[in-house]
Amino acid sequence: MLAENFTTRYLTEHDRGALTGFMKRAYGDHYILTDEKFFEWYTHPPRVSDEKSSLPIIGTFWKNALVGHIFVIPHYFSNRTGAKLPMVWNSNFMISAELQQKGIGPAIVRHLLADESIFISAGTGASLQHKGGRSLLEAMGYNFGFMNKYVFVFDEVALKIFKEVRPGDTEKIKEGLSRFQHFKGETVDTMKPSVFDQTMTDFWEKNMAKKFYGAWRDADFFNWRYGAHPHFTYTPLVIADEKHEIRGLAVWRIAEIAPSQKRVGRVVEFLPDDGFAEALAFALLGELQEAGALMADFFMTTNLFDHALTRLGFISSRDFTERVPRLLDPLSFSDPFVNIVSKNIRAIDPENGFNSFSNWYATSADGDQDRPNTITNLNTSP
Repeated sequence: MLAENFTTRYLTEHDRGALTGFMKRAYGDHYILTDEKFFEWYTHPPRVSDEKSSLPIIGTFWKNALVGHIFVIPHYFSNRTGAKLPMVWNSNFMISAELQQKGIGPAIVRHLLADESIFISAGTGASLQHKGGRSLLEAMGYNFGFMNKYVFVFDEVALKIFKEVRPGDTEKIKEGLSRFQHFKGETVDTMKPSVFDQTMTDFWEKNMAKKFYGAWRDADFFNWRYGAHPHFTYTPLVIADEKHEIRGLAVWRIAEIAPSQKRVGRVVEFLPDDGFAEALAFALLGELQEAGALMADFFMTTNLFDHALTRLGFISSRDFTERVPRLLDPLSFSDPFVNIVSKNIRAIDPENGFNSFSNWYATSADGDQDRPNTITNLNTSP
């Protein structure tokens, strides 16, 4: 059986029944993307209005049955010059188990790369650690890396959910908490906007877009990604200086550890202006503590803010963070870290550091941080 026997194309609304059936077979009956609200939200980001009428999903058919797909969610990309370029965010690359190693995966990726409207292909997720998918994408020119993982612990009770407790853990937790409690930094005003407006776009374009490669994070992106999420409630935190100019943004939500209902703060954005990283981290930790979080975690590619986060008490050492579960509902110790993968399709200047993920700003919020496999009992309010 060869790849020539298959048909690969973008899916349309007429394929929704085949898509839902395939996802249920591949992931189970209660996978999050089989939820109608989530699917509509996820496949209709701001840039989708610029796209063709097809769904942002490439699929392969064999004997009129869908046997593989990859989601190619359209976004815009920052190339560290302030330019806004078209990209796709990849997720859910899946081939039927009985048809793997038949050339379907390469056919799907070639179809993606042939789309001349796309400059960058990128994605995140623990599933990218799986050997088969990784080796295929690497063979087709994709670059892989790991995100930095930061953990802050407010209460030693959190050690009960660690995969393993080691000597010195308690001391690290106490030291981190002491750094937060005794921090004295610049005074800033804090706000929690319900909707992002042009001032957020101005902040991104003026202060952030030229610093990083990564998804374009303007007001449209934030309102879609966090304000319109169908299941999770996110809390934005904006800090401003004495002139009332925005100097930083963080976004977080509260998740619960099943079945204990202990609270964990999941930080999904951390974007401070120069000189305001510590002030933003301090304000953020205060919000999380007030919300009753037992601990907090954050995944991010750039290490530009590493000093500020660790000075405020976040722990980033891998020997500590690898024992902190990433999956909370249900609690699981598999895949404690998050991968990032990218492909420079249309020759964005590789000499400018594109292949070094320390030059990227990507977080695990570009895909759902916890990636719940059920569509019930989702935690929706902090």
